[in-house]
Amino acid sequence: MSTKSLELPIFSLVAKITGHDAEELERDMFLEGNLGLDSIKMMELLNGLVALIPQEMQPQFMETLPLQNLMQLQTLGDVVQIADNCLISQIDNSDSSPSASIINQEEQKTEKVEILSGQYFHLLGHWVVNSISLFSTLRLRGDFDSNVAWQSWKDLLHRHPMLRSRFIIPPDTTRFKDYEMVVMENPTPPDIPVTDIRHLHSEAQEQLINDELHRCLNYEWQMTEWPLHRFFVFRLEDSVYQLVLANEHLISDALGCHVILREFMEIYRAHVCGEQPNLQPPTTVQDYNELVQSINAWQDPEEDKALVEYVNRRGKDSYLWNPTGNTITSLCPKFHNRRFSLGKVITNQLIAQTREWRLPLNSLLVGAFVRAVAKFEQSKNEPIMVQVPTSGRVYPGIDASDVVGSFAQNLSISLDLPAPSEDWQRLLNRVHQEIQQGLVNGYDRAQTRQMAIAFRDNIVLEDGKIPERMLPMYRRILKSNLYCPFTGQTNIKNKGSGKYVVKLDNF
Repeated sequence: MSTKSLELPIFSLVAKITGHDAEELERDMFLEGNLGLDSIKMMELLNGLVALIPQEMQPQFMETLPLQNLMQLQTLGDVVQIADNCLISQIDNSDSSPSASIINQEEQKTEKVEILSGQYFHLLGHWVVNSISLFSTLRLRGDFDSNVAWQSWKDLLHRHPMLRSRFIIPPDTTRFKDYEMVVMENPTPPDIPVTDIRHLHSEAQEQLINDELHRCLNYEWQMTEWPLHRFFVFRLEDSVYQLVLANEHLISDALGCHVILREFMEIYRAHVCGEQPNLQPPTTVQDYNELVQSINAWQDPEEDKALVEYVNRRGKDSYLWNPTGNTITSLCPKFHNRRFSLGKVITNQLIAQTREWRLPLNSLLVGAFVRAVAKFEQSKNEPIMVQVPTSGRVYPGIDASDVVGSFAQNLSISLDLPAPSEDWQRLLNRVHQEIQQGLVNGYDRAQTRQMAIAFRDNIVLEDGKIPERMLPMYRRILKSNLYCPFTGQTNIKNKGSGKYVVKLDNF
């Protein structure tokens, strides 16, 4: 068999992953530089390659080409050559096609669910900033079985409809109201790749993980394709692993990520121990739909009135924090992340201080954020505007605390910058009062409902997308680029079945 035997199906697979036309692909194209195949897409490529292989040969193929070896390849031709070398004269080339082996999503039974009001904001964000990706990581100590992890993921899918969901964009769609969201009945998740980096020293390991998390943060999900979340793992030492969850914000907010990881670890523990997981009953599609319909139907005229009064008082202008005054030329924003760990002692001291001042930790963190911003802000006479996310999960008679979904809402609060002489307690009380006023008056609920109606019915699409010429305008309407999220306690157990959670990061 010639080395061209797998070229066509591999080119078709790469075209599907990257969005390129298969006819435009060349063997000398670089995987990352020309095709944009980052670590997550490389995992998708590996899963697709495995799907091309006869089942009885897949274990041998995985030994020959694990993820860490695939990530060292440079060009598309390298992929074709190594695949052919592994499988020469073994594969029938008459009907090798990734679409025949990859899960056919169109054949899956699906149920349609109503789009949540808060999701319309993220639909806009999906097209405007190209990435609304989240990631969470757990550092684990103990044995890790990727097969058990895969089965745990499969079990988890049946507990939350949003983990089985994707969007359908009908042809010639002109409004977001024409989008559909469906939940697949019984999808099979891809493998959970484990990349062994034990050969690297600790600093190189941290740098590699940070690079991968940065790619996760800027990953562009295809909302019409499942899954819209992924797990992958790095092996740091013989018994130390880094578990990463990456997801499209459209299916889960940060609190939902807590639920995903918490239940994933409990299901994993139960499998290892031969027990039933200690979890609440699963959320059915009907449960989820009724929850969404109740939230979408909520309207309080008093909340609408209070929001109007607040906006009129504080102004309708957007706020751009740009202390250096640099000219912004990028049409496609990229997100960067720096991780800091306060440690147990300082964290406990902060929590103790909230008790003394009778303030929630969220208000303390927002206050510290505002004081940090004030040190860089040049226009001392003008107030700043900060976006403070809220859960969006609790309405009168409605509680979605344990449900995976994109419920998060937002408070846009205006604050006068603190004077250098303003003491901490006065500043924090002022911040806390502003946040509480927004929560009590329902600014977040009223704003979410009003934006949903406007975005759903009024934003003009072309072939289901926001026209590129309109993107700069929508980027300018962002209320503020200062964003201070706090997701609170994860409630993930620190120990179980020889597996210890060392630390969690959530972004």
